[in-house]
Amino acid sequence: MTEAAVGPSICAKPLLTLEEQVEDLERRGVAFELCSKEEARSYLAEHTYFFKLTAFRALFKRRVGGARDGQYVKAGF
Repeated sequence: MTEAAVGPSICAKPLLTLEEQVEDLERRGVAFELCSKEEARSYLAEHTYFFKLTAFRALFKRRVGGARDGQYVKAGF
């Protein structure tokens, strides 16, 4: 199959730096209470679990409405 037949290869989501990953987690309502953001960045750098963790996001409840709409409830490191 040629590229023309399947279309160009486009990544649906941009790759994020470690800092951007932590910011994205925080924006989504993940609290950093059991470890610091720096420890989270270090962990993500060593284990590269960010994208694996996102597969489990469907298991967590999200807030609906208000200023924190869409953020995860009781999700944290």
